[in-house]
Amino acid sequence: MRKTRVVAGFGGWDGWLAKALIAAACVVVIAGGGYYAWKENGAANAAGAADKEATMMAACAKAEPADSGLPAMREHCKAKGYY
Repeated sequence: MRKTRVVAGFGGWDGWLAKALIAAACVVVIAGGGYYAWKENGAANAAGAADKEATMMAACAKAEPADSGLPAMREHCKAKGYY
């Protein structure tokens, strides 16, 4: 007769219930990690876009005067609607 070790009342880790619980725990951990990474990536992208927009606004403000010497930048800013 085969001896099995009883762990937490499951009758050993050979049972289908224990394997199903381990698999479910793995799915939960992987899904949680993916969700966390997705949220962090979205926040980083939003912060990067806001920083880029602020930089563009500052550059367009410097190119706005006619004597700024930046006619191409001024045209670009007009085309994009910054002023």
